[in-house]
Amino acid sequence: MDAVNKDMVNASTNSIQQYTGQFAYDVATVMLFTSSFALALAAHNITARYVFNLGADGILPRRFGQAHERHVSPHRASLALSVTALLALGVFVAADLPEADLYARLAGLYSYCWSS
Repeated sequence: MDAVNKDMVNASTNSIQQYTGQFAYDVATVMLFTSSFALALAAHNITARYVFNLGADGILPRRFGQAHERHVSPHRASLALSVTALLALGVFVAADLPEADLYARLAGLYSYCWSS
């Protein structure tokens, strides 16, 4: 418990390294990064499909609701979401806002899209 109070951010990774060794620490780090990437990819996919449906229903511009001719994917909604995320990230970087604020806002956005 004392380790958590001293360094809350690194307490779990330090515990893995201390009790199981460097190899387990490296495996846990790779698993953390790959699962974070999978989460970001899934959140993007869900949000793009949500934007696609809103475009198909006419709530957003109808061009977002058009599927790719060959792949039948929501490519326009995905591209619009990617551009929007890049612009928002640029604003956060330019304004030098804390990373926790960006994380909280994106978590709120994705939670809203998942629950709808």
